[in-house]
Amino acid sequence: MTKKYFVIELFVVFILIMERIWLAQKEIISFIAIAMVAISWWKNKDNLKTLGFLPNDFTIVKKMSLVILLSGLVFSLIGFWLSPGTTLNFELVSAIFISAFGYLIWALFQQLILNGYFSNRLQSIFGNVREASFVSGLLFAVAHMPNPVLAPIALIGGAISSYFFLKSKNIFPLVIAHAIIAAMIIHLVPTGWHHNMTVGYNFFK
Repeated sequence: MTKKYFVIELFVVFILIMERIWLAQKEIISFIAIAMVAISWWKNKDNLKTLGFLPNDFTIVKKMSLVILLSGLVFSLIGFWLSPGTTLNFELVSAIFISAFGYLIWALFQQLILNGYFSNRLQSIFGNVREASFVSGLLFAVAHMPNPVLAPIALIGGAISSYFFLKSKNIFPLVIAHAIIAAMIIHLVPTGWHHNMTVGYNFFK
């Protein structure tokens, strides 16, 4: 496949995703976008290894653990600042991990589309991990607009996860980190700020 083909394909898939988020609100749009991604994987001979399910590099785990710890510190400080009555206790920590567990499937889906599709294709387009990672993060942020909490986190988190993914081809720590960070936002950042984690059209409901 040529770079021009990848650009057109990626553009169409992203437009479908944005239409689903902002306009259509119909499952058929999601189905078409997912079908295009699956066909792209098939045509380009992607496999479990290129999608990050058969990793050889586990050094990413230590780095992602640091990211989670730093995120926890930041969200805790934000939560304490915006909600002075918040206390970090066993019940709150338990609630975070329970929510993270329940979020794993959705986190896996997002990371698979972000990393397994967009990051891989952008690397084919740019031929550079840093550029591909930055654009991946940018697209991920746009998909989380206009949420004032999720959009900037998606920009930074999307770029970092894409960089680690392209370097390691290991999706598992990224999924776990995504789920834990999302749970931290839910429980530590006031709902009035993250609007129940909604994006696009649903943000204004």
